[in-house]
Amino acid sequence: MSGTALGPTPAAAVWTPPIADLCIEVFEQCGLQIAQASTEQYASFRRSANLIQLRWLGRGVSLFKMVQWSVPLTQGQTSVPVDPAVFDIFDVIRRTTFGTPPTQTDIALYPLSRGEYTDVPNKLQQGPPTSYWFNKAPAAGPRSLYLWPAVDAQGSYTLLYWAFMRIGDAAPENGGLLDVREAFWYAWVSEVAAHFALKWAPERLQVLAANATTAWTEAANADTERVPFRVWPDLSPYFNS
Repeated sequence: MSGTALGPTPAAAVWTPPIADLCIEVFEQCGLQIAQASTEQYASFRRSANLIQLRWLGRGVSLFKMVQWSVPLTQGQTSVPVDPAVFDIFDVIRRTTFGTPPTQTDIALYPLSRGEYTDVPNKLQQGPPTSYWFNKAPAAGPRSLYLWPAVDAQGSYTLLYWAFMRIGDAAPENGGLLDVREAFWYAWVSEVAAHFALKWAPERLQVLAANATTAWTEAANADTERVPFRVWPDLSPYFNS
């Protein structure tokens, strides 16, 4: 990205601490000396860090972990494989491309519950897909996004969807970096410190837990799209597709 600043030249903003440095901060908040840490405490820190990251998934969408996927569709296709690192799926779009020069139309697909998809009598019926069910139940192995109707041959279709991804594992070795937006670094350290204190510094747990709650609230409030909220019904595209 290039451009010209209209005001004073911005100060350098390049500090990106490795997880090992954040580990030192966690130990210090718990009143422990990193130089005297045991192998067991290092392993405990790593478990705490990754457990906190998994816990964050249940608190709602973090914008910095939203990724758009694009998948070309073929006739007769009834499902799309989903990366195991995808935690949830939002805003599924069927894009139809046609003509020369090419033009395109985007139609949003309706989400179905497991029961609603199960009740579909003919899952092989073909047509422009209008709905989907995301089977995120498997704890391991492939996950799938099921389409209905099955893809027909009337257009060149691409499936677009926004996926909420898991945070990359916290690995302090070899200068590993945190897979978290900078606005959440302090919240991450604070929550890991509180969880770590539960095991190694219980006398500090109350103070660290309160600090972690405040830090998360501040970070989460900043992690929003600052646009007006509008609601209006318009179903015409679905009847004209």
